[in-house]
Amino acid sequence: MLGLVHRRMVPALLGIWLVLGPVSFAWAQEAKTSAQFDVAIGALRVGVFWIDGSTSRRAYTVSSGFQSTGLIGGLADVAVAMTARGTRRDGQFFPARYGEDVRAGRRQGAIVMTYRNGVPKVSGQKIRDEDDDDDTPPVDAATQKGTLDPLSATFALLHRQPLAGACQVDRFMFDGERRTRVVMTTLRQERDIWVCSGQFLRLAGYSERDLRRSGVVDVAVRYRLEGDDLVATQAQFRSLRGVLRLTRR
Repeated sequence: MLGLVHRRMVPALLGIWLVLGPVSFAWAQEAKTSAQFDVAIGALRVGVFWIDGSTSRRAYTVSSGFQSTGLIGGLADVAVAMTARGTRRDGQFFPARYGEDVRAGRRQGAIVMTYRNGVPKVSGQKIRDEDDDDDTPPVDAATQKGTLDPLSATFALLHRQPLAGACQVDRFMFDGERRTRVVMTTLRQERDIWVCSGQFLRLAGYSERDLRRSGVVDVAVRYRLEGDDLVATQAQFRSLRGVLRLTRR
């Protein structure tokens, strides 16, 4: 199960909640976000994801993490820590620095991405499974100008946002090795819940096997309305590999 949860699902935990491009926000002053989500794969609860950050009209900063609860793929402990900061223009996020540290049992991996004129530069090494024989080359970071890092994308998705202009996303994300596209454009109301739906499209840096089995992930994010703002309560990601679900505590 480690191959599913870590090599292929941890990138989801880093890159799916981690992968939805930013929505336009119109904050006039600093806004703070603090939330915890239970993480489940199918019916199995596997951990907790937390996120803390703040936005102003021109900047943002955020930290987050994932901690397993119980046994995942034969490992008693899987932990992910992420940080990001950057600027905001016209309501959109432009990362300046992203840090990622992943621990799975005795193995660790860490990367840092810094941005110059919107182009990421990657240092460090992402964690890999010991039995991973995938030789797919990583995407050249120099070609990824204007992309979002996973946490900046996550923060844009999960923090409080105005209903007006929500769910209009067509952005690219780069996680240090892989390029993805996220299209979130359908917003509908179901009684007192608003649902934003779309797809996560894996484009480059993935193995042929991954592309065949889960090249497209269907995404649905559920919100409740508080005043004029949407507050995320659940995010669900469905592919041939199964369903990954985040539920706000």
